[in-house]
Formats: sequence, C-alpha cells, structure tokens
Amino acid sequence: MKLHEVACLIESFVGKSLSAQDFCIAFEGAWNFSIDRTEISPKVCETLNQLFDEVVLFSSLPREKWGYPKYRDANEILLAAESALVELRRGGTAECTS
Repeated sequence: MKLHEVACLIESFVGKSLSAQDFCIAFEGAWNFSIDRTEISPKVCETLNQLFDEVVLFSSLPREKWGYPKYRDANEILLAAESALVELRRGGTAECTS
C-alpha cells in the first residue's frame, strides 16, 4: 500500500465514508501487512505508528461495558485520525490522489 492510499483511507474515515470499525480493521491490516515502512520517512512512520496505537484499542461497545479502561471509542479514533492527517499533510507527502 502506498502512502497516498493510506491518506485516502484516513480521509475516507475523517470524511465519514467509513465507520470507525471499518477504518480500524482496514488501517490495522494495512499497517501490519501492506505498508512498506522502508519507503516512508521516519516522521511519517512515527505519525502512522501513533495512529496504529490508537486504532488497536478501538471498541465498538458502549463505554460502560468496557472491561479495560484504555479502550478508545469512535470519537477518540476520529480525533487520532484527524491529527495524523494534519501531520501527513504538513509534510506534503500524503495527498489523496484517487
């Protein structure tokens, strides 16, 4: 997966085209299996790794049913995705071209 495809994935979620659950599944799979980290800068890698650290804690259950206090809800994932997108755009390396 190329960096612009990652940007498109994040933009789709931020733009409400994807649910938090679908985004988290797609991003987690991409980060673990599809993104070649040797092709991205250390700063971009750090930004995406921080997003990954949030994504893997997503829970679609209501907060009162969480058995673990560090889970993230859809809004928290959205905030993390928005922050990552700002950082990627700031570097000028992650324009969604599709």
